[in-house]
Amino acid sequence: MPPPPIPFHLQPDSETRNKAVATATINAGDTVLSSSCLSTVVLPEEKGKRCDQCLRSEGLDYAALKRCSQSRSWKDHHRRMCKDLPHFLSTTPDHQQQLDSLLVAQLVAKHLASDEGRRAIVRYFQGSSAKSSVDDLESPLRALFTLQPTVRISSPPLPLQPNLLTATPRAAIDHLFSTIQNNHFSVATTYLHPIAHAIFPLASRAFNHSCLPNASPSYRYDNGLVWQDVRALRDIEVDEEITISYIDPASSLSSRQTTLRHMYGFECACSRCQMQASVPSTAALAPQNDLAKSESALREWVLGEHPPVVSPAAASLLPVTNSTIQDVPPTLLPFVREDDCLPALSSRFSDIAHSANPKLDSALSTGLTLLAMYIVIYPRHHPLIGLHCLELAKVVWNVGIVTPTEEAKCASMAGKLLELARSTMVVSLPSSGFDGEDGSSPWKDLQDLEALLGVDVKDCIK
Repeated sequence: MPPPPIPFHLQPDSETRNKAVATATINAGDTVLSSSCLSTVVLPEEKGKRCDQCLRSEGLDYAALKRCSQSRSWKDHHRRMCKDLPHFLSTTPDHQQQLDSLLVAQLVAKHLASDEGRRAIVRYFQGSSAKSSVDDLESPLRALFTLQPTVRISSPPLPLQPNLLTATPRAAIDHLFSTIQNNHFSVATTYLHPIAHAIFPLASRAFNHSCLPNASPSYRYDNGLVWQDVRALRDIEVDEEITISYIDPASSLSSRQTTLRHMYGFECACSRCQMQASVPSTAALAPQNDLAKSESALREWVLGEHPPVVSPAAASLLPVTNSTIQDVPPTLLPFVREDDCLPALSSRFSDIAHSANPKLDSALSTGLTLLAMYIVIYPRHHPLIGLHCLELAKVVWNVGIVTPTEEAKCASMAGKLLELARSTMVVSLPSSGFDGEDGSSPWKDLQDLEALLGVDVKDCIK
């Protein structure tokens, strides 16, 4: 059965070459684009914990993991690389260069020796890759050679058989090495923990960046391959551009702009960057002794009288953009402008979450403040919002366990948090994604806690 048609087309754009524009209404949670990776490399800290080829760890002991990794990788590409691999690793101490070189070596070993790969190389040298065309999305290899690097650099030595290196034009290898510097994706588990780098040319070719994206990638294993699914985070209208975020949108404005300029070669002018740049530099967080009052005001504005439900007054204004900033209370502008307060807030919540005897008031005030910040910054169904609600529900439940007088209150709040977590995760965090190395997953955690609370598990897992 052929895959369903993609619900967008590439439209010429004067600033970004092209943009992906919706050709039909896309609902929150709908898959915008699914594609398998052309090459993938496990991060050094995950080596030996996951299969090098399929990235799975759940249900595999070390011996089974080794067999899976060796058999799949050998058939796929490793037989063309193994002889030169030890020398390459010993003479390439830089881990990032190792990852990039291995991604390119896999591309050459797996794909460029094929008929389709040779046609893609011919198109590249004929100059047709520079032309904007919706046909670029017909084939991942075709899309690969239309990607544009920020800076062109020469590839270092690759761990490949000499005949492969001789048969592949050096200019094509240099182009690929330059291109993947800013066109690889970080494959993450359902906990958003990075485990590998991978090449998904169709998504790289199709989607521009926004610090307030309306779509987000997730990752899964299927039939021996690593897949990327780009899902809509909210409803997307016809003729609206579909965007993803190349970096963490919660980074500070200056950090985001520096990273995007250095890695991708552009200045971001999305609605969130414009909004933050418009906030006066005089807006600053209150001194430490008044910080509790400021955080309380933030929670009240975002969550209202019935947390964790977003207040009706703020719902239409969130997340904050350049078109809604004028309606944000002036006393809360520092939270909108200063993303740097997030790490400290996150650290405080982590300390409470791992405390042997957490207090309900401090757990709720810090956890709900962090939730309010996430709702101000991230799109409504961003997976981090769902994961935080799940974690806060666990903390609140634990408080009820160790403090029987608070048990009823804790159970009620935990149930509300789980409802918000579930409604968010079903949109952006599919249950088919990569689990933690111990087989854990947010969906398993959610169902376990729902069972403890006596909540009926709703059939809403996509």
